[in-house]
Amino acid sequence: MSEGRGRPWRHAEFRSLIAAQVTGEIGDQFARVAVAGIVLERSGSALYSALAFMVSYLPGIVGSVALGPLADRLPRRALMIWCDLARAVVVAVLALSVATEAPLWLLTGLLLFAELFSAPFDAARAALVPDVLTDPADFHAGSGISRTLFQLNQTVGLALGGLVAYGASAQLALWLDVASYLVSAVILLVGVQHRPAALAGAPRGPDVRVAVRSVLDDPVRRVFIALGWAAGGVLIAPEAVALAYAVEHDSERMGGALIASLPAGAALGAWLIARYPPIIAVRMIRPLLAAGCVPLLLSGLDLGVYPTMALWFAAGICQAFLLPIMVVVTLLTPAERRGAVGGLAAAGFNAAIAISFVLAGWAADVFTPADSVFAAGTLGLFVLLAAHLAWPGRELDAVLDPAPAESSQEPSR
Repeated sequence: MSEGRGRPWRHAEFRSLIAAQVTGEIGDQFARVAVAGIVLERSGSALYSALAFMVSYLPGIVGSVALGPLADRLPRRALMIWCDLARAVVVAVLALSVATEAPLWLLTGLLLFAELFSAPFDAARAALVPDVLTDPADFHAGSGISRTLFQLNQTVGLALGGLVAYGASAQLALWLDVASYLVSAVILLVGVQHRPAALAGAPRGPDVRVAVRSVLDDPVRRVFIALGWAAGGVLIAPEAVALAYAVEHDSERMGGALIASLPAGAALGAWLIARYPPIIAVRMIRPLLAAGCVPLLLSGLDLGVYPTMALWFAAGICQAFLLPIMVVVTLLTPAERRGAVGGLAAAGFNAAIAISFVLAGWAADVFTPADSVFAAGTLGLFVLLAAHLAWPGRELDAVLDPAPAESSQEPSR
């Protein structure tokens, strides 16, 4: 792995991919917070609100596994554009349904259907970036930019979405989401060049089975993907109860900002860790996971909205360890299998988030939102212990810095 910092911005296609990412992801948050707010207003339940927010992650569980391989078998730019157009149509129907006071099950179902198209879109974008940024240093730096903007998009989208949905209307928030998808499609059409499918002409095969086997057979990918699933699910738990926490403290309008505090910290963390060489970034994975559990544990003191917002911001910074996990897994995966393996990894991550949201929302209803976050921090310590015991140190050293490993096998003189 190269240790340089890279210069991804010099690539025009990367700039277009980033622009499409920003417009689409900000719109995503408008729809999510709008639907979650409607559910909380009508039901008065933190669990139901968390479930509504969780719906946006649910399609990634099945959709990423089933549809992720499409990013290997279809031209990736074309797949992204069609997914953008499909999401625009479905969210437009959702906006019209809100205007007619449609039942909650229909609103959440439409949101779920719209998010189904996010799975192949994300798999195609993740698989396309290494084709644009062929140098490992560029790819590491570019992944840091993408991860930083992903978290910033959540921060801006959730905060603005909360203001629009509560200050104006949920319907307006949804129409802004529709516009974001149309803009993203145009950017991709104009700024990203067509490339043939990675598996063009290849016979149909068990793509998911091949992806699973390739992950299980490699100790680094196996441990890193499992760690991303478990740790990511634990550390995102505060987002599930943020709206309920704000309501409990008579600060309903701060709900969106409280949710956004975690991805805001994660944006800063991703930006910081991308400035380190890949080797050092990988060495920081376990220390950052340990540090990320501390603010969640302190949240159990229930210090109020603003101190808790600061704690969750700090926890978000520590989510920086997810970046080197994603970079290593992608670089170790053959180009023709990036869509399938990336879809598998995304499916498990979304499953972990869904489970985390359900359990956190349930605990917030039975106990308090603060107790729910404290429990997540405690669980994170067990994840850290499991990661320490399963850490593939020798295999990881061979991947990150093979020269010393080769030289150490030479006979001493």
